[in-house]
Amino acid sequence: MFPLSTRKPEHHSPLYGVPAAQLVNEIVTVEAAVKRDPRGHAAVWGAMRRKFKYSTLPLMPARQGEEAEAYLREQIGRLMSAKSAPAKVPDYRLKRYRSIHSRVKELGLEDWKVSYLAEHFGAGSLTELTDADLERFYRAVFSKKPKA
Repeated sequence: MFPLSTRKPEHHSPLYGVPAAQLVNEIVTVEAAVKRDPRGHAAVWGAMRRKFKYSTLPLMPARQGEEAEAYLREQIGRLMSAKSAPAKVPDYRLKRYRSIHSRVKELGLEDWKVSYLAEHFGAGSLTELTDADLERFYRAVFSKKPKA
């Protein structure tokens, strides 16, 4: 690890430390549940280092922090979309609810959510959906793009 004095201000990534470790732990946990040959912590960190071309997390440029967080969240989403995920991943539905609610709030789609659930599923809330319907709704929400 490099001493603090050798780091430049542009190397203080917002992803540094706990948030990155939590996301990597989440990936390792979900992979262990879903995949036959799951990766460990070192392999996940290594994949991120290769993708963003940095040697240690403190030296990742701050401008890449949001990109790296999006990459890790994308990996979690990809793993959670596996066919066996609903049965094998602990708290699968809770994680899907959280993702959906945060995306709906981020995009300001609260009214759309209520009408879409009623129109397509005949449901008033997410808890009334089956796992397959929850996945369909998840994909519908995440297909929405932020307004420019």
